[in-house]
Amino acid sequence: MRLTQVRTAGSGSVSPGERLDFSQAGYASVPVLSDRAAKVMASHVSVPLLPVTVEGTVPGWSIMVVPWLADALDRAHSNVEYFAKNDPVRPDLAGQIKSAFKLIIDPEKAGGHQLLRLSNGRPYLFFSSALKTAIETAGLKGFRFISAGA
Repeated sequence: MRLTQVRTAGSGSVSPGERLDFSQAGYASVPVLSDRAAKVMASHVSVPLLPVTVEGTVPGWSIMVVPWLADALDRAHSNVEYFAKNDPVRPDLAGQIKSAFKLIIDPEKAGGHQLLRLSNGRPYLFFSSALKTAIETAGLKGFRFISAGA
């Protein structure tokens, strides 16, 4: 199974004032979904969806809890910088990803999940090709996919 990294769409990919179906909130990049996006997710993967109120908008929002964490990074083919043990700012994060230029997911390590986060504490989300296709077919706004395959 091929996985694709997803991020919130940047400026230029949606019109100003256009309602997004997907966004990420806070330092942990908590996934926030419209009802439309939640229905697509629920049709492909059993994931906890918690109703939330988003100030200044109409009702119909959920946060998505991604319970699957995997050390699925293909370190040999990824281009990643890690925090060092003697990092002057964050030595407590030694061994964790500091910055990523290219993330490649090893499908075997991903354990067949349609949706997952890396277990290194970074907020990256990865979706299966089937889930990505369903999102694109539904015309959902706010998703930006980046290849995570070799």
